[in-house]
Amino acid sequence: MDVVEVEGEDIRPEDFGEGAGWCRVKRTKQGDGASESAQDQQAETQQQAAAASTTGIVPATATAAQNKKKCARYLQHLAKASRMPELPPDDYRIIVRPRGGFIGVEYKIDRIYCCLRNAAGIGREAAREDSICLNVKQNVVVLSTPSADRAKRYGAISKLCIGNQEFEANAYQAAPQNTSKGLIRNISKDESPEDIVNNLVTQRNPSVLHAKRMGTTDNIIVLFDGFHVPRHVYYGPMLVRRSLYRKHIDVCFACGRLGHRSDVCPNPADKICRGCGSSNPPSGHRCEPRCQLCGKNHLTGDRVCKARYKTPYIVKRRRLERKRREEEQAAAACDSIYNSGISTEGNGGHYNHYPALDSHSSNANRRGRSTSRDARGGGGKSRSRSRSRTPRPRSLSKTRGGAVPGAAAFTQDIQQSQQHQTWRQPQQQGPMGAWQQVRWADVAAFPAGGVVSAGRPGGPAIGGVGGSEIELAVERALEQRLGPLQSIISELKRENAAVRAENSKMKGEAPRIQQPQQQAATPPPPTPRSSTPSRPEAAWVDTDDESSSGEGAGGREDRPCTAKRIALDPARHESTERCGRYDKLQKQIDTIETSLDERFAKQVAQMNDIFNSALAKFSEQMTQMLTAHTARIENIEARLPPSTGRPIRTVSKP
Repeated sequence: MDVVEVEGEDIRPEDFGEGAGWCRVKRTKQGDGASESAQDQQAETQQQAAAASTTGIVPATATAAQNKKKCARYLQHLAKASRMPELPPDDYRIIVRPRGGFIGVEYKIDRIYCCLRNAAGIGREAAREDSICLNVKQNVVVLSTPSADRAKRYGAISKLCIGNQEFEANAYQAAPQNTSKGLIRNISKDESPEDIVNNLVTQRNPSVLHAKRMGTTDNIIVLFDGFHVPRHVYYGPMLVRRSLYRKHIDVCFACGRLGHRSDVCPNPADKICRGCGSSNPPSGHRCEPRCQLCGKNHLTGDRVCKARYKTPYIVKRRRLERKRREEEQAAAACDSIYNSGISTEGNGGHYNHYPALDSHSSNANRRGRSTSRDARGGGGKSRSRSRSRTPRPRSLSKTRGGAVPGAAAFTQDIQQSQQHQTWRQPQQQGPMGAWQQVRWADVAAFPAGGVVSAGRPGGPAIGGVGGSEIELAVERALEQRLGPLQSIISELKRENAAVRAENSKMKGEAPRIQQPQQQAATPPPPTPRSSTPSRPEAAWVDTDDESSSGEGAGGREDRPCTAKRIALDPARHESTERCGRYDKLQKQIDTIETSLDERFAKQVAQMNDIFNSALAKFSEQMTQMLTAHTARIENIEARLPPSTGRPIRTVSKP
């Protein structure tokens, strides 16, 4: 043994003992979160016990919820403990189930390995390629081998000898990976295993690999290749409906525990009750059962229990594939929304990734304009002497035809993300071989249906997407974006109204608002006209009318005036800044007070209803308890033996 010296300070044993203030710390297996959850659960249990002791009533909902959570945690722990490591996927797998009280954890691993080799008659050198794994929870041994010969030898094991003890065993070959199981019913027991295989493994069932009977029942387990299980299979000439095979959670009926079956029970003498969990119950034991799988009032693993089946792997795989497919569809919809380069050619009708042409650069020759450009599209432009056919200039941001809903916001997002970049697309080759410029406005403002030109008559066609998947995706995306924005705006409006009402009360705006309102009631006198031309003045408009005030006017009085309007007419801005605001605030205050009173009255009525219903339930329970006690007392009095002899004299107090 090597001894390594390190630098430090020598201390005596008395310096680090309990007398010197040191204490021994033990680390728990559970973390802080688990300990806190355990403490919370314990505190909740104590509270419920205290409530039950005072009222005599145990809440059924709380008990059912606790049982459900406890069962779910126990099943997760059981599945984790029964999980096997990954074995070679192309090997043959053999399951060996030893019987007669075999306990795998009590024997050394090398002894079990030698015992299995000797029972199968395989040498040490030949077994080096094999893999052996012991499942302690299920109390079975799993072997994996790439050789078909050794797989047959392992599958023929019927007895295990470890030391001086001998155990019976049952070995069988497990289903390979990438396979699925199905179940067909109502097959008579007269059919032999060879007949079952010959009737199912045929050319009419190309995906069936093997079939066998489930124990001594009328059900047949069918093994299919891959993860697709057909709905019907041919049993000979008969077309039989197939159902998915659901594996049971292992429940031992010998000892009452979960995780293993009765044939491989390690401790059949140490039993627990499947109903209440008591250890080694007597023969006449009676209890209130509670299932460990679902928490309901029946024995653990009973036939009526719906939680005793495991979810098939094929179902889990389908759910995962469906989830991935939905995510891919959502991603594709988002890509189609933000992919602005989708357009249709005028004659071909197929989609390309070139944006539409600009309305001012399309068909310049037809409009009487000539272009002189090089191969790259550059160069200057020369105008024709002829007048333009259009009476007024066109805007670069407008095209003919209506736009899809939300096209303006969509175009703005694209322009901001692309930083006003432009693309160029080669036109159909003419005599000049011209190149034309492309803008995003023409792409986003395409019509809702049909095919129209890009802003000018006779120009290149832009395909509409009316009724297509892209338009629906655009509408859905815009609705999803507008919904939360509208709710936020309405909430901000309500908060703004409340804040303004409070400000009007605190600052005392009433005297200051009435005075400008009276001044605004009388219009200013008209100014005399002068001979010299002067600057045009703003006309006076009466804004105190009820039709223009309130929410119908769109809140114009709350909007601040621009600097240009203040400079043109400063007197009007000062006099009509808050005209009619006092009445509006008073109405809003009355509305808020009325809504608060109604809400308070409604809550009081609800509380009264809850209290009355709780009181009625309590009185009913007390009446039932009194009736039960009265009946019990009468029953006891009726069973008392009749008194004989002289009556008992009552002793009076001195």
